[in-house]
Amino acid sequence: MSWRQDLDGPAMMTTTVPSISAESTSRPDRSALILYATETGTAQDIASSFRPLLAQQKFTTVEIIPCDDLPSPSYLHHYSICIFVIATAGQGDIPNNARELVAGAELSGVRFACVGLGDRAYLKFNWAARKARKRLIQLGAEEVVKACEADESGEEGVEGGVNEWLVGFEAWLTEEWPTANGGDQGHLVVEEGPQWLLESADEHVHQPHANGSANGGHLNGSTELHASSRPQLEDGIPAILTLNKRLTPPDHWQDVRLLRLQTPLDLDYLPGDALALLPENDPEDVNALLDLMNWTAVADVPIVLKPAPSNMSNATATTTRTYPCLERPSLPHLTTPNSSHDPSSQPTTTLRNLLTTTLDISAIPRRSFFRTLARYCTQDTFQRERLLEFTDPQFLDEYFDYATRPRRSILEILQEFQAGVRVLGSRLWRYCPC
Repeated sequence: MSWRQDLDGPAMMTTTVPSISAESTSRPDRSALILYATETGTAQDIASSFRPLLAQQKFTTVEIIPCDDLPSPSYLHHYSICIFVIATAGQGDIPNNARELVAGAELSGVRFACVGLGDRAYLKFNWAARKARKRLIQLGAEEVVKACEADESGEEGVEGGVNEWLVGFEAWLTEEWPTANGGDQGHLVVEEGPQWLLESADEHVHQPHANGSANGGHLNGSTELHASSRPQLEDGIPAILTLNKRLTPPDHWQDVRLLRLQTPLDLDYLPGDALALLPENDPEDVNALLDLMNWTAVADVPIVLKPAPSNMSNATATTTRTYPCLERPSLPHLTTPNSSHDPSSQPTTTLRNLLTTTLDISAIPRRSFFRTLARYCTQDTFQRERLLEFTDPQFLDEYFDYATRPRRSILEILQEFQAGVRVLGSRLWRYCPC
């Protein structure tokens, strides 16, 4: 049973699910679960942007996961607040990773807030979030603040709508959980702990090859990627790109492409089917970033990614959770089915491979990226002020002219604003999209 089936059909449920009340669960006082439903990654970016606010409000537990990583709807009862960030796919559809999120659940005692991402240029504006919100209320969940319906066609895009909604949400948080000192926390900057730890792969687990390369790495820094390091997806189909043609004029701000793929097998597909491509960054761009961050010497050292312990930072007290906690969300293309947190069971990779296949250093950054970079640009006042201008709504046209219209990438911006790059350092992994 899915949201689509439940909402378009009768309101009565025929599925029997054991009731779980808020009183019957062990729930920390300040804990949040943020679930996002997305097709292109926008909802994930928005969801991640909420973490500093919750840290500022002294939340001790914050989990951010895609909707389909939720083991069971009963997990919603283990959090003080659940925030759903729902983008709209197609003509008002719920993204694929959220269609069975709360099917047949009993959610009495669950408190939630809903953030919808849509575009008024389409007929069914924010239809997916409205469906999700309606279903959550039908199942007994309590909405704590008015839902956000962010509009991509608005003057400030979806970020503007979300920022406006955050004012009311922050007011609710402050009323529900007053700060211990009663003071104004508006200018408090909380440094988050890492979500992932990079550890050197044990030699007895992952032996390097005689030529100096490692499983998942490159040949002594060469730009040719090993076949073993390419993403291996269960339902993946290898294909050869035979045509990559731009359809829009070179001076047009949209880059629309015609791609022609050659596959070894004839594929059966129906109208509405979607094809996901896993691109790679240009090796020259990867080398440029490695040089910029002073990572070249360790670029090809075999490493293992391990989820960091779930905590906010040293600035906030961390409690030991006594309820079943969620696993840290996986980085795309890196985890293996049923892999544990033991390094010996984790796939080996390298910094170069991560920058080539996983982190999108060619993405056009959102305004939040400029705000983050400005935070670490403490030694150059001019660069810091310039970065902050791009985050100011009254200078929105400057942001569009600088980043969006010329399609300036994260790498290019890091190269231009180098004052904050070295301070940003390893935190780049947190702010660069996957």
